[in-house]
Amino acid sequence: MGSGAGSPSGTLCFLWLLLFGLVSPALGGARSGFQQTSHLSSYEIITPWRLTRERREAPRPYSEQVSYVIQAEGKEHIIHLERNKDLLPKDFVVYTYNKEGALISDYPDIQNHCHYRGYVEGVYNSSIALSNCFGLRGLLHIENVSYGIEPLQNSSHFEHIFYRMDDVHKEPVKCGVSNKDIEEETTKDEEEEPPSVTQLLRRRRALLPQTRYVELFIVVDKERYDMMGRNQTAVREEMILLANYLDSKPNEYLPVFGQFGQITVETFASIVAHELGHNLGMNHDDGRDCYCGAKSCIMNSGAS
Repeated sequence: MGSGAGSPSGTLCFLWLLLFGLVSPALGGARSGFQQTSHLSSYEIITPWRLTRERREAPRPYSEQVSYVIQAEGKEHIIHLERNKDLLPKDFVVYTYNKEGALISDYPDIQNHCHYRGYVEGVYNSSIALSNCFGLRGLLHIENVSYGIEPLQNSSHFEHIFYRMDDVHKEPVKCGVSNKDIEEETTKDEEEEPPSVTQLLRRRRALLPQTRYVELFIVVDKERYDMMGRNQTAVREEMILLANYLDSKPNEYLPVFGQFGQITVETFASIVAHELGHNLGMNHDDGRDCYCGAKSCIMNSGAS
């Protein structure tokens, strides 16, 4: 999935269901300070410190590489970040609907974006996926613990909220696809004349040499658009942030982190993997032996 998003031939399409064309000047959503932390049972307020700067070169919108020092949970970490240059294809397209219902296609030139991947210095198998658009916002995986970081709203001192993903309030969710739906689709396929062994082998030989990509198509509905202050730029950046999560290290960012009364980028990452499994013909794992590091397996009915 990650390779497809950054492939030259891939097209990452974001469909925004924008029923009203009003745009708010605020970025990063419309949550108040209380709402920003109401979903957290525990968190810290930290101030990241930029450690390095690029050498004097021609001005660029965002540095190719940057490092920060963060102090949290009594420890000091140095994080090294590199801009994810392969995140978006050159033919990246955004579709929007205006208030008259007309479909508008746009090809924004955002190759110099603000989305990064990285690691924590001295921590084996650590990984980071975040944006540096308006402060640091994203996920950090340090010593088998997943953390979230986001700018503290209305802070004039570069303060950020830092928290464990386990401390995000969770609400039970259920997948809308039943095993019966899968079985009905399977029955339809079985009613067709099955291919011969020779045909199957020919298909396999035809597929193996080719590189395949999964196209990521994200739909943003009006409720999400309103929650983001009706700001098209903010919505677009949030969706690219999600794609950066998926592109960085899926085996660590796809487990279920839960949700807190609304869809989050972390929860949606799990939904993408879960629904992709259904598209590939997988049933739910309910009632079967399934073991993984997360609280539930991706194909569990409650993991969607």
